[in-house]
Amino acid sequence: MKGDFSRIRFNPRKHYTSVLQQQGRVALDADGNEQCSIIEYIRETETTDIVGPVGGPVGDEGFAITINRNTIQIGAGRYYVDGILCENEALLDYTQQPYLLDPSPTDAELLADLTSGLITSIQVYLEVTKRLVTSRDDICLREPALGQADTTVRVQTIWRVLARAGSAVKPVNRFASAAGARLAADTAAAALLLPKPTTNCCDMTWPLPPTPIGTLGAQTGGGSGDCSCQPVPAAGYLGIENQLYRVEIQESGDETTATFKCSRENGSVVVGITGVSGKAVYVDSLGPDANLGFASGQWVEISDDTDQFGQTPGPGTLYQIDKVIPERLTLQMTETVAQVDTTRNPRARRWDQFGASAVSAGVPLAAVVQPCRNTPNARHMVRSCSRASRTSSKAFGAARAWSPRINSNMAACILPSASVPT
Repeated sequence: MKGDFSRIRFNPRKHYTSVLQQQGRVALDADGNEQCSIIEYIRETETTDIVGPVGGPVGDEGFAITINRNTIQIGAGRYYVDGILCENEALLDYTQQPYLLDPSPTDAELLADLTSGLITSIQVYLEVTKRLVTSRDDICLREPALGQADTTVRVQTIWRVLARAGSAVKPVNRFASAAGARLAADTAAAALLLPKPTTNCCDMTWPLPPTPIGTLGAQTGGGSGDCSCQPVPAAGYLGIENQLYRVEIQESGDETTATFKCSRENGSVVVGITGVSGKAVYVDSLGPDANLGFASGQWVEISDDTDQFGQTPGPGTLYQIDKVIPERLTLQMTETVAQVDTTRNPRARRWDQFGASAVSAGVPLAAVVQPCRNTPNARHMVRSCSRASRTSSKAFGAARAWSPRINSNMAACILPSASVPT
């Protein structure tokens, strides 16, 4: 999650149950955030142990699937996926889902194909993820009494129901349990979508993403044999600010084709886009200061809600800044920028890769050292990238002021999503 955090320390293997404050100590964001992560982990683990991997209130499960003429409808109620609570407050048409933009194919197209016999079934799934919500997404998070100050952020559960043409091949049932058996018995509505049933609906689980096996190592620059009294800038990490480095896959593939981007601020430097004209990108801010702003030669990712909530979510497009025009709140790019839809929350996010290897497709992923502007070297060692380097996989490493070492204990690819059949 691309928040302005000092570090991310939660580790379930340490079995911590609470974070306790001590008198007279400095309060850190990392401590409070770790307490939230501990509570979340315990809650979701307990729910999974009791409910199972999927389930809902007996006799009142939410997300029941029905058909009304040429529309798939999603029932109101609650449901749990891997311990995560999903709530739908009212009956909802498939195309009215707030977090599914421009579905393709639509439910009407799938139902038409089913009626004509082009397909034999429709598989419907509940996909669950989490996202970070900032004041850019919800203006209510700003504090009017402090001049609309940007203070805290929120974590939001994002659910959406996805439909696709069914397959006659019977995949592995990852919910083979007592809870899964009850779910299968209670899914009578699924029969409406299977006029020619070939398998149990609950066996048709959405393919899980491959288990990430990529690794990342971070190192500082080496020292120097110079014994003079001059400062040695490369002797470890000597930055005056704490940094949370983020490395994220831009284009997936194997180690010869995958690319990445990196940030020294966890990708949290982002501004809204008010318009685009040729190479000019008009923004609502240039950042609070020079460190958290934009400069010539930097790379920005331009995206909108379609990239996050489209049928197949993915990263935005990378552009390099030619120059910044402060008096016009304009970022002038080195190439023409594609038009944006200002109704879908377009944004420009700064990334910090640089050098000859940094291009509009990202930095080629290989076992080489890639410096990340004003950061230590990041040595990316990825095995079998086709499995480990999926788009938007990410890794973290924290650097602290006055410490020459890089804490990359949290450097692991994360894919926080789950899907179940409804």
